[in-house]
Amino acid sequence: MAQGRITEVEHTFVQVEDSMDSVRLLFEECIDVGRLESRRGELVWELLHLEQLILQAKEALKGQFIQLEYINLQIEVGQVKSKRFVIARDCIQSQLALAARQYEMAQSTVTQETVDSVDETMRKLKLHVQKKANRQLEKF
Repeated sequence: MAQGRITEVEHTFVQVEDSMDSVRLLFEECIDVGRLESRRGELVWELLHLEQLILQAKEALKGQFIQLEYINLQIEVGQVKSKRFVIARDCIQSQLALAARQYEMAQSTVTQETVDSVDETMRKLKLHVQKKANRQLEKF
């Protein structure tokens, strides 16, 4: 019977030892869960911090983009103004050339009228001289 009691005590001891191992494993799992929860909290905080940094970077990039768009628009406005200036200059040059041609045409018309008038006067003078010469020849 003593032998049976030792076996029973050993068996109880083994059961207690197994129970202690189970409790120890559960306790270690609880500790691991606690660490994981703590790590999860750290990661959530880090994620929130990174999201904040991303939002700040996004706002900074948005501001830079707006500045670049503004600069681009200023460049385009400058190019349009330059083109408009060139077109206005070319238009004025064309108007001056046209006015010069019109003046030349008017002068040409005046010159032609003067030439026609002189030609008419010369013909009349020639006829007059011929008549006078013919009269004088008739007198001789």
